[in-house]
Amino acid sequence: MKIQGNPSIQQTLRSLAPRTLQETPANDPEMQQHIDRLREMAKEEAAYQKRLEAEHIAKKIARGEHVSEQERQTLSAQDASWLAKAEQANMERQRIRAQLAKATDKVAERAIVLEGKMLAGELLKRGEDLLGELVLEAVDEAERQHKGVARGVAVPPIFDQRL
Repeated sequence: MKIQGNPSIQQTLRSLAPRTLQETPANDPEMQQHIDRLREMAKEEAAYQKRLEAEHIAKKIARGEHVSEQERQTLSAQDASWLAKAEQANMERQRIRAQLAKATDKVAERAIVLEGKMLAGELLKRGEDLLGELVLEAVDEAERQHKGVARGVAVPPIFDQRL
């Protein structure tokens, strides 16, 4: 773009034009701080995405879904204790599912599910957020499996107001 007119106006207009990264002098501290902040934000976003992926894998284990060896390694790489917590939640799911299969009536089923949800609540109160979330996920999945409800479909409420 050619700027016509007074040379001092031309110089001012050129200085106001946006500069590309290559045109920015390396000794511009304000621009360097901005670039550093963008790099830091990109690193934080990558770490957040890894954590989300690990949480997703842990929830799959807690629900009793198939998990590949590569996914298990990804989970262990995030935090070695996450795999153990996910397997502990899966065992809780299996225990609750077995109890639900032995339950003789709706009241007993509700008590079993409520017990599992109370356990998850206690874990959350103690500060074991991940394990609490995984146990809650496992209890919900055990209830879904017992009722034969497909994943992604809302589970009918277990508490009937008539009782």
